[in-house]
Amino acid sequence: MLPPGGGDTSWSSNVTAHNALSQPFRRFLHGLTAVHVSTHDFTKEQHAGGDQAKWNEAVKNNPPVVHPVTGKLGLFINSIWTTRIVELSKSESDMVLRYLFTHCAKPEFTGRWKWSVGDVAFWDTRLTQHYALADYLPRRRIMHRATILGDELGGP
Repeated sequence: MLPPGGGDTSWSSNVTAHNALSQPFRRFLHGLTAVHVSTHDFTKEQHAGGDQAKWNEAVKNNPPVVHPVTGKLGLFINSIWTTRIVELSKSESDMVLRYLFTHCAKPEFTGRWKWSVGDVAFWDTRLTQHYALADYLPRRRIMHRATILGDELGGP
């Protein structure tokens, strides 16, 4: 169900965002690890097929990561799930993550989709972020989403 107006989805490329960072900042990020928490959105059974060890392994080398198919580096961060950079103090981690979240959301790294009835979209959540614009409220927007298990992530 689509509202008569609004309800678009925006995607950002965390590969493009990574590549736009200065070389010294990219070097700084490489080798850092981040804590990713999804339990506020998904139960243990809903992510990684309920296998906590698989989830821990998949996220331990991030950010950044090497995409398992393209080999490209990108930022595996998300303002909802990425909570801390392990090697930094809390205040340093908060500062770096705030910068990266803002950086990834810049218009030059994003695209916007205006939905039509029957549209289907696929995106790779490993190195993209998406945002459903809430510019249609109080009307309703109903979408169906399926998450497909993919390749394991690897570090640089």
